[in-house]
Amino acid sequence: MEIKNRKIEGYLWYSNGSAPIVCSSTEPKDISIDEKQNPFIIEGLLWDYENKTSITIKNIDGKCLIREDDIDKLDEEMIYTEKKIIAHRLKDVKWLKFRQYWKRVSDPECLGMYVLTPNKLVFVGFEK
Repeated sequence: MEIKNRKIEGYLWYSNGSAPIVCSSTEPKDISIDEKQNPFIIEGLLWDYENKTSITIKNIDGKCLIREDDIDKLDEEMIYTEKKIIAHRLKDVKWLKFRQYWKRVSDPECLGMYVLTPNKLVFVGFEK
């Protein structure tokens, strides 16, 4: 996958790194994600402000799994709550910001009433 000329905020953690590399949103970046590349990306969370898109990268058993979420589309389909997680090992970053999306599902244990179940946790940038 190629991320071309996008203003990205987030981090990439490479297999040979002791800490993640922080990406800033001030300059457009090109990022190449190739599971055959060495060192490879173990984990990455990226937020594209202009396109309102969150990109999650995980390397599991040698396979690079990439999920791209369009926030505008998710906001139409589900409700969300905002979460902040303390940023460990990220220089000059205090919090990682996420949206926890909840899906409305009918539950037979609740006499057919709807309940909210967790659906997706989506990265939406930093708080410095």
